[in-house]
Amino acid sequence: MLELKPLGTDDTEALLRTAIPLDDGAVKRAVEQSRGNPLFALQLLYAWAGGGYLTLDGGKYSVPERALHGRAITTAELWDERVRAIPTELRLSAYAAAALGDDIRGDVLKTLCASLGMDPRDALVALTRAQILLAAGNDQFRWPHALLQEHLLERLGERNDAPPSTASPPTRSHDTPPSARVAS
Repeated sequence: MLELKPLGTDDTEALLRTAIPLDDGAVKRAVEQSRGNPLFALQLLYAWAGGGYLTLDGGKYSVPERALHGRAITTAELWDERVRAIPTELRLSAYAAAALGDDIRGDVLKTLCASLGMDPRDALVALTRAQILLAAGNDQFRWPHALLQEHLLERLGERNDAPPSTASPPTRSHDTPPSARVAS
């Protein structure tokens, strides 16, 4: 196991300032909230950008005071905010995309979304606008971070809106070798 220590204040500030030119108040708040976690610091920038809070003023981006406080305190909460930014009727598309894997073919995701009763084009627009998926070529999409996909898969397992299974549980057969059995 490799133990990674948090970045120091100066290194976190440098990371944020090289990502985008931020004013001092936003840098200070992001450093405080991230506590040296570079992934969280950058995800906080994405959250501010995705929420429409960044305003360019005099060559630097500022964040309104109301957006600097009361924000999510973990990366998972920031990702949940991204999902909540998707219209309710299209949110299932984020979990569907997670189930498709690392590199997502647009035609497959569109077919899946349509089969789930969503407008495929609206779902893709919502997913990219919320920065759940990034365009990666001709009708190809990828995750901005692999942990986002894992997070959505975990949340998918927590959902309680799946229809109940009508399949009978598997029975143990002493005639079938264990490697040929399917576990539920």
